[in-house]
Amino acid sequence: MKLKTLIVGSAALAMAAWLGACGTPQPHCLVVSSPAGSGYSYWMKYLNSNTTAGDCSSLVGDNIGFQVYNKPRTNDFSMAFTAQTFGQQLYIVGNTSTEADEAAAAGGCMGLAGCSGQENPKANGSMKSPAFPTSSVCEMSDFVPEEQHFDAIPPTLDDDGGIVDPGAPATHIVMNFTKLRFANSTNAPGTVFDGELDYTQDTCTFHYKVFGMWPGIGCSVDADCNPIADPDAGYVFGSGLNPTFVDSAHPVHCNTTQPYYDSFGDDPSDGVCEISYTSVDDINAIKTQ
Repeated sequence: MKLKTLIVGSAALAMAAWLGACGTPQPHCLVVSSPAGSGYSYWMKYLNSNTTAGDCSSLVGDNIGFQVYNKPRTNDFSMAFTAQTFGQQLYIVGNTSTEADEAAAAGGCMGLAGCSGQENPKANGSMKSPAFPTSSVCEMSDFVPEEQHFDAIPPTLDDDGGIVDPGAPATHIVMNFTKLRFANSTNAPGTVFDGELDYTQDTCTFHYKVFGMWPGIGCSVDADCNPIADPDAGYVFGSGLNPTFVDSAHPVHCNTTQPYYDSFGDDPSDGVCEISYTSVDDINAIKTQ
């Protein structure tokens, strides 16, 4: 009887050790699928913008989307990205993209902003994604920039030859990440990122530090950004932001320094909601507070 108990106990210990060695499978790196301009994309804030310069160093931020791809039965992951500046925003003011026009002529686009990158490689940038997070962070590598050539806009003249609209010159824009990290914690499963990128427009290049959060939320005043509903103030629903990102020490505000374009790009909000955090490390640390 004692021998049987010993055998059963030993088997149980062996099974427990085996299960402990295997552990719970680690989840792959998560990034929210978020086509730029879809209404469910990230808002990427340029943290070190020089807003008084009036050149490529003065940008406030951009709507940006990501899509992860996995080679079947492997841990090979890649990720494409596109910013709304490339996909829609310059169309709003009358620009057309040489690359997008060529793709559309070949039947490869669904509408002005519908180039997926498969039909038009220059419509998207890309990078390599790790299979698994390290310390709740997924850091990307092997960056390929997003690049577009936008054609000149000719001036608009009235019947007497007067200039109604001066138009705009052709422009060449390149967005190249040099560092990009996504939070992969229970509090932020691929919904927050930070990094650095080189932004080039024609002969101007500026190195930005960036912080991004999903979802991007348009607003007019700070109250629009409150993640907690306030029916007495007319807010039946919260803004949709993660409520753990907002407290008295970390208020949320509506950044009205740049209009925020909705999913169709032609009805901008006055601004965009932004939280006080600016790094993935600080977001991941919230869970321990």
